[in-house]
Amino acid sequence: MSTGISDGVSPPGTKDSGSVSGPQFPRRRRVLIGVALALGFVVIAAVITGTALGAHYQPVGFGNMGGGIHGDIVTRPVNNFTPMQGQTYLPPQQSATGGMYVSLTNDGPLAVTIESASLNPPWAQGPIDRQGQALRDTGEAATYWPEPGYTGKGRGERLAGLVLRPGQYILVRLPVKTAGCWMPAHGYSVLFAFWVKVRFAYWTHVVQIWWTSTYDQSEGAIVAHEPESASQGGVCPS
Repeated sequence: MSTGISDGVSPPGTKDSGSVSGPQFPRRRRVLIGVALALGFVVIAAVITGTALGAHYQPVGFGNMGGGIHGDIVTRPVNNFTPMQGQTYLPPQQSATGGMYVSLTNDGPLAVTIESASLNPPWAQGPIDRQGQALRDTGEAATYWPEPGYTGKGRGERLAGLVLRPGQYILVRLPVKTAGCWMPAHGYSVLFAFWVKVRFAYWTHVVQIWWTSTYDQSEGAIVAHEPESASQGGVCPS
């Protein structure tokens, strides 16, 4: 007498010898799905963390010197009585060019690329914007020297594209020039910071970096009369 299965149903009183191993496959599948989901969450968390790091990572800061001006620009120190550091005064003078020197360092654990640097904000570089700046960018590219290798000669290497490594210090030259025509009295401007564009992976940051004390922006700042065109009554030294 046959005891086989007809239409998928066993006769009463019989045992299916394969019924013990049947449920093991779904259980194993559930374990594999759980492991895959866990790995997926780990990958997603890593991507989110990496994205957040890249979007906010900006380790470039002020080095150990800044605000010095060289070239044909006339300056003199003022208010430098002990214990004050004083300021650099930019008296009214003919339009003259020179270099302003500041230093940068990378305080973070990863390297970044310096794309540009300027005394005035990147969005204030047009002719009209520059008319209101006592000391303005010339439009030439900024250059740099590794600080240990600075000799004081030449104009250094082009800054754009430099990969700044963790703990590295560089000396940057910002090409600048004076206004040429000035307000006859009152109306002083104080310069205490410069701007740097930094790239890390796919993200860029434009940051303002102070070369003066964070407690007193006038310490070590550049002080100048406000510029004023001759048509508006400005004094233009000849």
